Amino acid sequence: MTSVAPAEGGALDVTFTNARGLHWRGTTPDTMRTAAHESGARAAGESGFEIAGADGAYVDAGARILPGDGERVTVRVEASQIDSPTAARYAWKSWGPAPLFNGANLPALPYAG
Repeated sequence: MTSVAPAEGGALDVTFTNARGLHWRGTTPDTMRTAAHESGARAAGESGFEIAGADGAYVDAGARILPGDGERVTVRVEASQIDSPTAARYAWKSWGPAPLFNGANLPALPYAG
């Protein structure tokens, strides 16, 4: 992960490096379904992302992979409960989900910040 920046509509844009071909694959390790028919979006609780506001309380967030196929790919993360998010984390729960993989099928690393 390279950066987290505010985005329109009370969302955060999380940019990953080495992310060519970024895609969703499965939800938790025991449900690694293929990415063939998956959209570029995941609902809260399935994306692996959480965001927090000024109070520092994290909530599950939905996420959408934005168009682009370079080495840097951005994922827009948002939750209706958080109007002005200040922080994001990914794959921070010990039981998952952690469903983001690059085109070489290497997983995105956990992140908090």
